[in-house]
Amino acid sequence: MAYPLLKKHAHFLQHLLVQFKDLIQMGFDVSKFLILIFVLLSHSGLLIADENARNLAKSVLTDFNIIEFEDSKIIASEIDAEVLNHRLALGSIRKKQSILRPEIEIKVSGRISHLTFEIDRQYDPLEVYQYFHEQLKKPPFEILYQCHASECGSNNHWANRIFKQRLLNGLERTQHYSVARLVDDEVGPVRYLVFYLVQRGNKRIYVHFDLLESVNQEEDPLLDSQYYYEQLKALKRVRIRDLLITANFEIDENKSKAAIQSVLHLFQNHSELDLVIVGHVSTSGTIDQNLENSKHLAEYLKTILEQDELKTDLPAYGVGSLAPSIGEELNSSAWLELVIVP
Repeated sequence: MAYPLLKKHAHFLQHLLVQFKDLIQMGFDVSKFLILIFVLLSHSGLLIADENARNLAKSVLTDFNIIEFEDSKIIASEIDAEVLNHRLALGSIRKKQSILRPEIEIKVSGRISHLTFEIDRQYDPLEVYQYFHEQLKKPPFEILYQCHASECGSNNHWANRIFKQRLLNGLERTQHYSVARLVDDEVGPVRYLVFYLVQRGNKRIYVHFDLLESVNQEEDPLLDSQYYYEQLKALKRVRIRDLLITANFEIDENKSKAAIQSVLHLFQNHSELDLVIVGHVSTSGTIDQNLENSKHLAEYLKTILEQDELKTDLPAYGVGSLAPSIGEELNSSAWLELVIVP
């Protein structure tokens, strides 16, 4: 990548060397001339280093299915650092026992890359955010958490305590934060992308990425609970994952522990949600049979949640095959949804 830059300066440097020999023969003090050459060579080296850093950052983003913003420059980077129990924030910054910290966070170990970009100030922060959000809201991403402006909490805490990057100290009203999980068909390490954007008082816009490849054997149930929360905010409904439903339209509790725990986390962390359980059964039976079986399935989950001391009344309904799931490929004839009450 560096060779075009060297070739660009080669002719000019060759000309300077010829002039340098002539000056020596004339007895000229060439100390300033030497300083000029040193500065030019150093500048060429910096250009090469900047180009290499940008290409490496672009490569890392590409690996995580992100296309960089065109008018941006890399300001800081750390690639593939080992991390143990990295705190992944899944909530806004709030005071807990007089200490500022994310409302919800999990610990992830693995490899992490940190990238910070400066965006040309001609752009509006919202325009830059929309550019990246359009990428994050499509497969292979699942948004686990996002917040904007003051709902994210203290910008100072995000900049200095979470990301440890002073350039991210900016205007709270301009900040955007997102956490997404990359869902791949291939079995491999789970990957997470953290995105943060803020504009400073001098109108400069900064975008920061934490790109994390986890070595954790199992995902924290909090991740799915936060995914449910984002889907409910956007679509008012979400299908519960990884429930093992038996032929009798009941739930195998032993093989569905993580899924049940995710639902419990959702209610514990977002008790303000007014939800109902909706059962779906689409078999070769009659409409009445499907309605009955779907209601039985929904009530079975309600009973399990109540046994786990769920502190809320959760209505359960069955709609049989009368309300098929929209925009989702189903691999079973029975499933359960959480739906926000209209």
